[in-house]
Amino acid sequence: MANQNFPENEWRRIEKLKSYELMGLGKDPELDVFAQAACLITDCPAALIAMMEEQTQRIQSCVGMELDTVERKNTVCQYTISSKELLVIEDTFEDPRSSSNPLIREGNIRFYAGVPLMDDDGDVLGTICVIDFQPKSLSEKQRHLLEELGRGVTKILLGKKRKRQAGYFSEIFQLTNNVICVLDESCQIKDVNPAFTSVLKVSRLDSIGKSLFKLLRDDTKTLASDLKQLVGADYGIQSTSSTPIADGSEVIIEWHFKYDAINHEILAFGRNVTKERQEKLKLENSERRFRSFFENAIGLMSMHDMDGNILAVNEKGRSVLKYEQREVKSLNLKRLVPPHHVGLVEDYLKRIAQNKEDSAMMVLQTKDGENISWLYHNMVELDEEGKPYVVSTALNMTDRMRLENDLLHTKQILEQTNAVAQVGGWEVNLAENKVYWSDSTKLIHGVDPHFTPDFEHAIGFYEPESQIALRHIFEESIRSRKPYDTELRLLKQNGETIWVRVKGIPEFENDVCKRVFGIIQDIDKSKSLYLELERKESMLRAFVNYVPASVAMFDLDFNYVSLSNQWIEDFHKDESQLLNKNLFELFPDIPDQRKKIYQDALKGIPYKNIDEVIQVGGIAEPQHFNWEVRPWHLTDGSIGGIIIFTQNITESVQINEELKHAKKNGGFGK
Repeated sequence: MANQNFPENEWRRIEKLKSYELMGLGKDPELDVFAQAACLITDCPAALIAMMEEQTQRIQSCVGMELDTVERKNTVCQYTISSKELLVIEDTFEDPRSSSNPLIREGNIRFYAGVPLMDDDGDVLGTICVIDFQPKSLSEKQRHLLEELGRGVTKILLGKKRKRQAGYFSEIFQLTNNVICVLDESCQIKDVNPAFTSVLKVSRLDSIGKSLFKLLRDDTKTLASDLKQLVGADYGIQSTSSTPIADGSEVIIEWHFKYDAINHEILAFGRNVTKERQEKLKLENSERRFRSFFENAIGLMSMHDMDGNILAVNEKGRSVLKYEQREVKSLNLKRLVPPHHVGLVEDYLKRIAQNKEDSAMMVLQTKDGENISWLYHNMVELDEEGKPYVVSTALNMTDRMRLENDLLHTKQILEQTNAVAQVGGWEVNLAENKVYWSDSTKLIHGVDPHFTPDFEHAIGFYEPESQIALRHIFEESIRSRKPYDTELRLLKQNGETIWVRVKGIPEFENDVCKRVFGIIQDIDKSKSLYLELERKESMLRAFVNYVPASVAMFDLDFNYVSLSNQWIEDFHKDESQLLNKNLFELFPDIPDQRKKIYQDALKGIPYKNIDEVIQVGGIAEPQHFNWEVRPWHLTDGSIGGIIIFTQNITESVQINEELKHAKKNGGFGK
């Protein structure tokens, strides 16, 4: 028989076979009882149960004859597949569909009856058929019983896949860190997973039968209102709950609810985002503190790209250079320097690109053409997209350099620098050398739902360093019989790299590891948020430590929050561990007038003194200071404390006095 018969939905039918994991299977002795039953019902000597693949009919049970596979084009079952109903050929030698079939002729098969094995969508997966070696017919009762037997075989075949899936879900239900619960239609809790009890600090016994709204303390009725829309939502609904727990803290959970119309239940999947929200708030506070430091620094602080295009300039810098904020982003370093210094800027851009750090002097021109000399310390950082940019901290050295030039450069410049500181289940069956992924795991990897991985392919999804780490952890887990929990970098099918958390548990039988199973979780958002927070904190610490001026930050009680190295050098040479210590306890003799200045700053009143004489401990002569006090603000806009900026200008004052004295005695004005 050279002709082949294909149903209209052949592609979908083949994909269904793959999805149900019915492709490439061998004989299954558990199905033999159904083949024998078919023989008894029809009084036939032989029967078989087979899956129809693209080019091959693969036998899973065979009674009365020996067959493993048959070429599809030589099967009679292909007509049963196409018809989607019971096919009976009473005399195969007389029927045009089978009369020229070489297998029919060689095997002297005279009778055929086949029943399609159809899933719930009406797609035919295979057949159960009987054959005889003489022509015959079937009664209506035999036909009916044979069809019922076919439906039973289909349920058995599909039930195996559902049983495996149920097992995966059960493992995920127990192992996942996500909160899962099952509700009835009135939102009473029917079951909860361990993560639910752990996150909400409530036992399973105290949860079952309780209203979800009361357990979550949905006082605003937001959750209840959202769930009223659930029945008509094809893809479920999302909502968020905020629940106070016994230790006084608050748990924030992002929920996804899905209605199960078959079982009349509501499936609730929750993600504990409490830590993520806290880290986001910390990041915002860190950014605000950084911005406050940036804007209120007494020197020039700025950012520019690797071509010298200005990205931002702080208030002090804009004021000195006489530019408005709206004008800043149209500037370039080459336009800000005197024309004969453009070559120096080009050299600087090459150095900073190569060394990632640079310190020197640079002359910038104000909007009206005045030259200002800056002592800078610049560092390269990376933005959220990984693009490099330069953070610059600089002090206005113009006046000092003028004085040094007047004194024939008898004093050396003291360099000052500053460092600136985003769940699926899996199983590796070692006995069968197979890897199983749940649909969620495939989604995390960005692969097709029908994708079937092997071990090497699964490992290959990770970045090279993560591959090495995962192989070692996997092997060590089997060797030590201990579970593992790690965070790795995964390369998705589309090339996107994300952070994932992988948890695995080895399972042993007779001292032999049969399988390792566990979960994988996309933690890219929270991990990226954490890394960004860590990066921002590092930037702030570097600013504080190395800003070329005496700077200190205090909280509302005047306890040290942060301080620069220059501050320690100026005021605490012989002391250490200053953080959280009180300003007034360290300096008990602070005058009441200065205390009032600090108190006024907490009320939002800044203070600035360009030359105040202060007696510093350990120094015999009074020191002259240019100092300033400003409040710093929290995320909500409230004042979090004060920042004190100081600059010891004693040397400059002395130089001025020397000049005045020299002028008076030497008659410079004549």
